[in-house]
Amino acid sequence: MICSDQEFVKELSKIIFEFIWRGKDKVKPSALIGDIRDGGLKAPHLNSMIKTQRIMCCKKIASDEPSSWKTILLHYLKPVGGKLILGCSFDVKMLPIKLPPFYEDCLKSFAKCSVATNQCEERTDDINATLQTIIWNNNFICIDGKSVFFKTLAEKGILRIGDLISKNNELITKRKVGELNLTPLDLFRLVSVVNALPSKWRDKGLLTLTKGRLIYRTKLF
Repeated sequence: MICSDQEFVKELSKIIFEFIWRGKDKVKPSALIGDIRDGGLKAPHLNSMIKTQRIMCCKKIASDEPSSWKTILLHYLKPVGGKLILGCSFDVKMLPIKLPPFYEDCLKSFAKCSVATNQCEERTDDINATLQTIIWNNNFICIDGKSVFFKTLAEKGILRIGDLISKNNELITKRKVGELNLTPLDLFRLVSVVNALPSKWRDKGLLTLTKGRLIYRTKLF
């Protein structure tokens, strides 16, 4: 797995276009990249090709087809939920793990095109969209500057913001916490997650929806 240096890609693109023109560019590279019927030459856009391959790499992770390289990557991703991360609105820089450069580049490219990331950034005013947002590895929900993933809470069924809301539209109450049978450590982690929820999500609907009963305002015992 080779990580392509941006300077190398830039220099390679320069060589390609100098070969086409036998010297300096006479037309903008962006024009040559276009389709022939549009006046272009379908010249390769190396950055796009590399990013596409990186995204395809992440797509293959989601498949059930076994592969040795996937085993290695999933080992690195285990602390953040493995394949779950592909459905999260994540920022590689905020993940509490260290990845090899190639895998880091793959996840960065994937995050830029991820539906989860784009929806989370563009639909913060939509309460229903916010409730469907996955809590874990979310770059808007950070503790000490890092996104979080708590496996035991995820296994208890706490996956999205909506999972913190009771049937009475209250944000995680004493009764619901009791039903989850959480350990003191899990309870502490749950409180930390709720405290880390962005204030703009609360100000634009969640605070009204929950009638002000946030977990840190509610006695759990």
